[in-house]
Amino acid sequence: MQDLNKIWKIFNEKYTDTGLIKGAFSAPGRVNLIGEHTDYNEGFVLPMAIDKKIIMLGQLRNDRLIQVFDLGYKTEVNFSLDNLFPSKKDTWVNYLMGVMDEIQKVGCPLQGANLIFTSNIPKGAGLSSSAALEVVTALTMAKLNLLEIKPVEMAHLCRRAENNFVGVACGIMDQYVSCLGQKNYALFIDCRSNDYELILFKNHNYQIVICNSKIQRGLVNSEYNKRKKSVK
Repeated sequence: MQDLNKIWKIFNEKYTDTGLIKGAFSAPGRVNLIGEHTDYNEGFVLPMAIDKKIIMLGQLRNDRLIQVFDLGYKTEVNFSLDNLFPSKKDTWVNYLMGVMDEIQKVGCPLQGANLIFTSNIPKGAGLSSSAALEVVTALTMAKLNLLEIKPVEMAHLCRRAENNFVGVACGIMDQYVSCLGQKNYALFIDCRSNDYELILFKNHNYQIVICNSKIQRGLVNSEYNKRKKSVK
């Protein structure tokens, strides 16, 4: 991942300074230790946030336009906050639009913004890059618009975005740990009540090893929704 100063340099070269509030924010990916397909079945899960993350830089605009640039894939998409419909071409932008749609649905006003993001979470490796993108978008838009959205509320908002806008019937685990995870802690979640507890991990003689099989995993185009229906 590029140095933050270098990313700001790219941002400033790409976008004209609006003179409004700006900032840099991040959200982590995750690895799961216990519980697969159990979060949406009211079971227990034990994920951990990892050091791989998505960084998003943003600055408010004076209008309702969103300009977003994916630094990794060198792709830019522009859309209006007044016209949020799922994209069939640039499907990654649906995660951002879905989050912004949900923020507006709960009555929080949004202004447009110029955004750039970059990620070192391996895409399609089962480390929840999609949830991290949702969370960093929610965090960025909340901070730029001076909105008070608590972490648990943000996690549920991001899950609704993935369920309702993206079309993936995911549970709450990925968004919870991206919002609530802390260094050296695992996050135990009781998905019956959505109560959670941070479990100290560093005092044990364990090391977590994550292996990337290079087999791509994408929930939108996978059998994920069918699997959820089959276990209901």
